[in-house]
Amino acid sequence: MMIEALKQKNGYTAIDIEICNAFKTKYGLKIYEMYLRYYRLPNREGNEVGAIKKILIVSIKFIFSWHQKEKYPKLRIPYSRIDELIEWYLEHNKELRINSPLKYKNGLKKKIIEDEFNDLDKFYGGMLQWKYNLNPSDYFDKVSGKYRDF
Repeated sequence: MMIEALKQKNGYTAIDIEICNAFKTKYGLKIYEMYLRYYRLPNREGNEVGAIKKILIVSIKFIFSWHQKEKYPKLRIPYSRIDELIEWYLEHNKELRINSPLKYKNGLKKKIIEDEFNDLDKFYGGMLQWKYNLNPSDYFDKVSGKYRDF
């Protein structure tokens, strides 16, 4: 029964025993466990950085951060604006004959994420300019070739 209990991994963080033995303090081990538990969390701190903020003892603050790979490296517009852009595109291309709107939208989303959508700059720029009265060039970074969110 004990062996079966040890085999259960649900709800627990799997750690490497070799690395675990290398720590000299329990705090070092706890930091390693936190890293394993949280390093895949969504990035809420900034571009390509993951961070966890904890208070360990009364008022000692601990911030753990690391480099995260960008989830959609080819995406040139903010991810949060993709669905809005698709709606804008469909609204301005009503002559399209679409049998399955959901399937068509999913295909467009995939093309936008993979940077295979031919008129991305035209339609995103049009959406910024005409829907939000913003100048698209103010939100375009020439170095990265990507638009920042507004």
